[in-house]
Amino acid sequence: MTLRKHKTGAVWSAITLGLTLGGGLAGCGGGGSNGVWVDSSGKPVTSTPTPATPSPTPAGTVPDYYLPAVTSANTATVAALVGVNPLATDAPAFSASLSDLQGAPGSVHTVAAYSLDPTSSVYGYLGESRAYFVNAGRIYRADLRGSASQSPVQLSRVTDACYVEHQYRGTAAGLDNWIGVVQAGADGNCATSADNLFAVVRDSYSATVAPSYFPTGTMHVESVTDGTGKALGFVDLVSGSFKYYNWSSQLIGDVDGGSGGGFWGFSWLGELAGQNLVYLLVNGNTTSVRALSYTATGASLGASVYNFASGKHPESLPHLGGSDYAWFADGAKLLRLRSGANAAAVATLSGGGSIVDLGATSKYIVLRYRATDGSDTVWSLPKAGGKLVQLDLPWTAANGGSDPRALDAVGDTLIATRKLASGLSDVVAIEADGSNPRTLAAGVVPAGVLRPLAASPLDTPIDGPGYGVNERFRAPAAPDVAHSLGGQLGAVLFCQPAAGRTDCAGAALTQLDPASAVSTALGTLPTVTGGTLAVSAAGSVGQPFTLVGLRASGAATLRDVYLATGGSAGSLKVVKQN
Repeated sequence: MTLRKHKTGAVWSAITLGLTLGGGLAGCGGGGSNGVWVDSSGKPVTSTPTPATPSPTPAGTVPDYYLPAVTSANTATVAALVGVNPLATDAPAFSASLSDLQGAPGSVHTVAAYSLDPTSSVYGYLGESRAYFVNAGRIYRADLRGSASQSPVQLSRVTDACYVEHQYRGTAAGLDNWIGVVQAGADGNCATSADNLFAVVRDSYSATVAPSYFPTGTMHVESVTDGTGKALGFVDLVSGSFKYYNWSSQLIGDVDGGSGGGFWGFSWLGELAGQNLVYLLVNGNTTSVRALSYTATGASLGASVYNFASGKHPESLPHLGGSDYAWFADGAKLLRLRSGANAAAVATLSGGGSIVDLGATSKYIVLRYRATDGSDTVWSLPKAGGKLVQLDLPWTAANGGSDPRALDAVGDTLIATRKLASGLSDVVAIEADGSNPRTLAAGVVPAGVLRPLAASPLDTPIDGPGYGVNERFRAPAAPDVAHSLGGQLGAVLFCQPAAGRTDCAGAALTQLDPASAVSTALGTLPTVTGGTLAVSAAGSVGQPFTLVGLRASGAATLRDVYLATGGSAGSLKVVKQN
């Protein structure tokens, strides 16, 4: 069985920190595309959305949300989840051990809370409301809301859990979720995956409740939500037929137009916000794109709106969702979807290659094209119609095709990184129409990004992981890295390296606002003798956020935690240094 990690349970992968700008990276988990960024809707931004997030909590009161982080004195042997109180950082507010069934250090998934105005579709990031993890074979939930008890609570009576693999979001507030967990099979060994099981556990389960399982024959599962972010149910492909289950996992019935067998796979292509409609790539005797419409009481799979060539059966495609349109690629062809119409081809690149990534700015679709020789180029296309333009971005053979790993957008400005021979990077920008290529910061070490506090569908893909800092996957030996579809960029974080160094040890942590070119010195990171320091961070503009520091010291790698506030000079503090 496969599970989508793109919509309601996006995860942040464990990848090399040195390649990250912070917001969007090749290699990110979740099945989403590897680039930009924001939205794919067909309308330009006409005004700045009003922030939907309340003002920061006044000092001395309970924080709205604690900040989760993973700390480790040796990432090969031990790890712990800590909850950081942004109002009192002298010590973590709580700590919980992380280990898998065999005693190896474990990982954590967190789920974000956001406000959503269904009329204007303006999002506001609130914080991360839940953390899910495994310790010694048992599944736990930590409530990260300041008004709740943060003491971890055991979910279900499972005692042979290996790790949390997935989560299905229940509400915009990040509550009433389902958690997918891999269990060790009959041999009790997580490493021998052939007999492992996949169980689902609801956020409300007590320690005495048995786990749930998708039906025998399940091939793929998706959850669907309404315009307020509330989950309505699950679409499950079982033994070749589509079934619809409510949020309590009770069978409602067959999906109209999807029964009778003959299907062997499907994947998510794009959701039209507020319309209870999502486009699916459906594999069967023929492969096609179909619209799935749904309510709380049933679902229907429509007729094909696009058929792939005979014998062509892609299992996933570059894709984006939005307010009015969804987009996907078939080889070198870019296609647009809208409700009630067949897919329309809007552009085709020549040369025999394929489009491998899709993203968007306010007014442009941005794509990455891979030629037959393996080289990559980046192109843009006006959403309103026009010509493809090749962008002067450093995605070239000169740096092995590995940079930029991140493309983020400020309005219609793309932000990327250029890796230098010295091991440092430049932060560069270019307009989506190809004009004004420029360097924003030279010879730095990228460290992360900050997102705006509010966004509309013109800034954020509706079927992406949401808005701002969202679901994360935190593993002890890896940085916390943003999913590629994180929303519009608010600010870039980087280290100004100390003389003769190419890491963040002893470096000045700097925040750069790409729109105004204003830099803020957040503080100086600790020095490291005989080792290196790599940091990664992701947060929101003007809000407290945690930084993870991977510190190589001798034979061990340690994971430290720091705190800073976006836009606040000198705010960098040490929370936990091992």
